[in-house]
Amino acid sequence: MLPSFHKNHPGDKDDAIADFRKGLYPRPTIDEKGARADQTAACPRCSMALFAVATVFLAVAIAYPWVTTSELSVWLPLSALCLVVSTGLFLRQLWSQHLIFGIAVSYSVQWPVTVAAIAWTGWPYADPVESVISLVPGLLWVGFWIGMYLPVRAQFKHKHARSALPGIFN
Repeated sequence: MLPSFHKNHPGDKDDAIADFRKGLYPRPTIDEKGARADQTAACPRCSMALFAVATVFLAVAIAYPWVTTSELSVWLPLSALCLVVSTGLFLRQLWSQHLIFGIAVSYSVQWPVTVAAIAWTGWPYADPVESVISLVPGLLWVGFWIGMYLPVRAQFKHKHARSALPGIFN
């Protein structure tokens, strides 16, 4: 038997299907935080997706000092930014989605501008293959940020992906 959402409905399958086809099913009730009444605040699918992306950002934050060979003033802000994004995602904060979007847009603009500036002053490689290969790390970096934003946005579109700290940040 299909469960019925009507209060005084016997709940048999044929009536439920007929009601659904007629459009008689009421809309699900939404609470003040935006979650449907029949869903829990911690949807396993949303929690796992956000946990996976947050783990990636935590790993990037930790690996920055060893991956880059630059000075502290270069890698520390980027590592701290990834740590903040990771923390926001672990706590399922909506601002983390906007932060990831801002970073993705920033890198998506910064990388082509940098490539254009280098091309304007004189491209360092004469061979076209070497030139294309030199662009791959930047493309992967931009792709990483855009690739991380898309699943986070998809998870936050679900109204039940609420904050793990209700009342503090909301």
